[in-house]
Amino acid sequence: MGWYKVTMTPAEVVSGRAILLQDALADLFIRFAGPRDAAMFSSSDVMKNEYFFSPGAVRIAAPIIAAYAGVACEAPKRSELHMLVVNADAEAVSFAPEI
Repeated sequence: MGWYKVTMTPAEVVSGRAILLQDALADLFIRFAGPRDAAMFSSSDVMKNEYFFSPGAVRIAAPIIAAYAGVACEAPKRSELHMLVVNADAEAVSFAPEI
């Protein structure tokens, strides 16, 4: 499994849809005892409204990600993200190389 991304409109974010998605992943994260490779991030570019899911997160939350129209994407660079749901420092998550 690879990375997935959910993109929302500004109206969806304002309506609380992004928080619902984050809460749904957080519930699964707790249920599965915080897998080290499972994480959800947001784009550091606040104008993009993009939410990224590591392969470990996809493994435990594929139906939820699909319900939010998630699509497969390339691994993002760590420097381009903000942590939302992660285990400690996300050391087991594989990002695109920083060049």
